[in-house]
Amino acid sequence: AGILTDRFGPRILMAIGGLFIVVALTLTSLTSQLWHLYIFYGVIGLVGVSLCYMVPSLSTTRKWFTRRGGTATGIVSAGSGLGISLMVLVAASLIGWFSWRGSFIIVGVVLGVLCIIFSLIFMRKDPESMGLLPDGDEALPIKQNPSEEAWTLREASRTSPLWLLVGANFLAGVPLTAMLSQTILWAEIDLGIGRVLAAGALTAMTLTAVLSRIFGGWASDRWGRKPILYLSFSGVAIACLLGLGVDSLTTLYVFAIAFGFFYALVVGVWPAYLGDIYGRSSVGALYGVVTAAAGIAGGTGPIVYAYIHDTLGSYNLAFIISAVLCIIGMVLIFLVRPVKSKGGGDGRDKV
Repeated sequence: AGILTDRFGPRILMAIGGLFIVVALTLTSLTSQLWHLYIFYGVIGLVGVSLCYMVPSLSTTRKWFTRRGGTATGIVSAGSGLGISLMVLVAASLIGWFSWRGSFIIVGVVLGVLCIIFSLIFMRKDPESMGLLPDGDEALPIKQNPSEEAWTLREASRTSPLWLLVGANFLAGVPLTAMLSQTILWAEIDLGIGRVLAAGALTAMTLTAVLSRIFGGWASDRWGRKPILYLSFSGVAIACLLGLGVDSLTTLYVFAIAFGFFYALVVGVWPAYLGDIYGRSSVGALYGVVTAAAGIAGGTGPIVYAYIHDTLGSYNLAFIISAVLCIIGMVLIFLVRPVKSKGGGDGRDKV
């Protein structure tokens, strides 16, 4: 999706993604065996999501904004967190009215069609494709930032910052998806909290994440990308360790809010930072590589957490492992250094 966004722009790509979502969720409504769910929802649906979600939307946003790139990507990324929070309530209501099968059809058609319409009307590749410049500038700055060089994915793959960021995002993916998938089960099974109140903790986590994404993007423009990355990784590590002491509804909500705030700080920072280091032209492909790492790790997180719980009877070891992974991720981020300009000079980035 990132490579296609850089080459063709997000307009048609995101519209195709919306079509995939319509087809996937409609087919999911017909599920009668487990493998149907894996194919319809887990493969076709997620292909659609990949074509119209984080990579195309945030990389395109970064191409339109340079001076406030973090703020812009943070605001856009907040949409996904808000969508998750609202859909929990909407889906619950729809299931009560139309059953889960009818709800899948309604959600798929409405969201997919809206994605198609908005993409075709509003999305454009970059300001240059419309005869404009980033940030609404009317003329090129007299002194160009060397980091605005047009690095390709192949060229960037020969430098260490890309792979250090890939590694850090890989490690962050484990606790993130694990907690999103296991919070309600943890609250119900281990803490004896009712399902409604447990779901409320997840909602509190995602709503906090909405504000955190906006703040993190803005703060990275003001104080630099690395400090916000450090704050996020260290905060998630501390939150995971706090999880060891959760024993009531109050402490569960404190944990959920802390985890949601710290993990979401960097959602909009990744594409902004990649654009700082390698320029805007290939930020889609670069961000695609970084998020692919998180996806691979994220796919293992829920399985690892569930296995640890089923084997040991608690999530304590999983919390400790998550904290250690975040600390290692901080070390990888510390090692990121500005890349050399392709012309031989020293490049600059926001550190």
